[in-house]
Amino acid sequence: MTEEADRAEYEADRAEAALERGMAQRAKFGEAGRRPKMSLSEFHAVRLGDSIKDVQSEVGSAGNLSSENQVGDLHTVAITWAGEGKIGANALLTFQNGFLVQKSQTGLQ
Repeated sequence: MTEEADRAEYEADRAEAALERGMAQRAKFGEAGRRPKMSLSEFHAVRLGDSIKDVQSEVGSAGNLSSENQVGDLHTVAITWAGEGKIGANALLTFQNGFLVQKSQTGLQ
């Protein structure tokens, strides 16, 4: 593939991901208006290198987009999930070009 074709494919993938994020954001609230929360076992089950889709499938929700930026060919997205456990429990996962590169959690059980 040429660089131009690679870029077009990358942009198409980003557009598809944005559409999926929008649909997931609309669908994330389940019964009684509550969305699935990430448990400590789910946090440990996701591994560096997992795709966003794999993580969202493991947790059962899209999470909440915390930040997103693009620097050159590097697309970085941080997604937060409310957590099961103590008040304020949450997990923050950072993805670059669609793959998990960092994860942190507070108070998950």
